[in-house]
Amino acid sequence: MKKAGLSAAALMCGVMAFAQNTSTITQGTAGELSTNNQATVSQVGSNSAQINQTNQGNSSNSYQTGAGNTIEVGQRGMESRSFINQDGSENEVRVKQNRSGNQNNLSVVSQVGEDHEAAITQDGVDGQAFVAQSGSLNYANVIQYPNNPGEGNDAYVVQFGNGEDPNSARIKQEDQENFASILQWGNGNIALTDQTGDKNISWQSQFGNGNNVVTTQRDNNGSGHGVGENFSVTNQFGDANTIAHTQSGQNNYAGSFQAGNGHNSSVSQNGAANSTTVIQSGNFN
Repeated sequence: MKKAGLSAAALMCGVMAFAQNTSTITQGTAGELSTNNQATVSQVGSNSAQINQTNQGNSSNSYQTGAGNTIEVGQRGMESRSFINQDGSENEVRVKQNRSGNQNNLSVVSQVGEDHEAAITQDGVDGQAFVAQSGSLNYANVIQYPNNPGEGNDAYVVQFGNGEDPNSARIKQEDQENFASILQWGNGNIALTDQTGDKNISWQSQFGNGNNVVTTQRDNNGSGHGVGENFSVTNQFGDANTIAHTQSGQNNYAGSFQAGNGHNSSVSQNGAANSTTVIQSGNFN
C-alpha cells in the first residue's frame, strides 16, 4: 500500500508540473486608475492569459481549455467588453481596445481546434467585432478605427479549415457604421476588406480552396470622412477563384458570384449609383 501511495503521489506531482496555467490581471496603474472594472479568467490545462484594464466599467471574460493557448487583452477606456473562449491547443488571441477615448466596444472570439490566430483592434465608440474559428490554422485580423470620430462599425469573421493550408481574413474599417462579414470554409482562402467613410457594406463568402477576394470601398472624396454607402457582395464556390471589387463614391453596388474553378472577376466603379453584377460558372472563365 505504501508503494501504491508513493506512485499516486508521484503521478499527481507529474500532472501538476505538466499542467501549468499562467494568469496575470492588472486593473489600473499609478498614473491611470481603475474604477468598477471586472476580469474573469478560467483555465484548464496549460495556458497563458494577460489582462490589462484602466479607466472604468470595462469587463473581460476569458476561458481556456487545452495546452499552449494564449490570450492578451488591453482595455483602456469606458464600458468596453471582451469575451474569449479557447478550446484546443496553440491558439492565440490579442484584443486591444486601448485608447482612452474608447467607449462601449465589444470583442467576442471563439477558437476550437489548434493553431488559430485572432487579432482585434478597436479605437473608437460602439464598435463590435466577432471572430469564430474552427479546425486548424485560421488567421483573422480586425481593425476598426480611428479614435475620433470612428463609431458603430461591425465586423464578423467565421472560418472553418482543416490545416492543409491556412485561411486568412482581414477587415479594416474607418469612420462610422460600416459593416463587413467574411465566411471561409475550406483551406488556403484569402479575404480582404478595406472600407473608409460611412455606411459601407461588404459580404464575402468562400467555399472551397485557394480562393482570393479583395474589396476596397471609399467615400465620395476618398478621405474616409464622408458618406459612402457602397455595397459589395462576393460569393465563391470552388477552387482557385479570384475577385477584386473597387468602389469610390456613393451608393454603388458590385456583386460577383463564382461557381467552379479558376474564375477571375474584377469590378472598378467611381462615381455614384453605379451597379454591376458578374456571374461565372463552369471552369476557368
